[in-house]
Amino acid sequence: MNEIILKNMNSIVKEDDTLIILGDICAGLKKRYQEQEELLKKFNGNKILILGNHDHNSTEFYEKCGYTVGTHLQIKDYFLNHYPLDDNSQQSLKKIFIESKCKKIIHGHKHTGETKNDGIQRLNVCVDYWDFKPVLFKP
Repeated sequence: MNEIILKNMNSIVKEDDTLIILGDICAGLKKRYQEQEELLKKFNGNKILILGNHDHNSTEFYEKCGYTVGTHLQIKDYFLNHYPLDDNSQQSLKKIFIESKCKKIIHGHKHTGETKNDGIQRLNVCVDYWDFKPVLFKP
């Protein structure tokens, strides 16, 4: 799976592009730090990691692998984070989303396309849902 994701990403994302990963970057490699480091360094682009619930390493580890790390990112009226914010489990991020006055959420986390129908536009970019390929985003 990791090799397929890497191949698909690098066939589209070039060195000058920005790659934003919305969490769970090494979910299947927990505690296998050497393998994680080798994999993470192979991705093309200026890399940003928005932490997900399976990203257990330190910020310093991800930065050493070439990533800028955060919990969310706002680009124009898009709010990018790991979670779809469609339940009560991520209230602090939902508060930031509301205060930012963003109109759309781009997220990972869910392995299906189903989210709450609450009037918020969402785009799920979880690689499982997109056949292990990146979703191009031009705001």
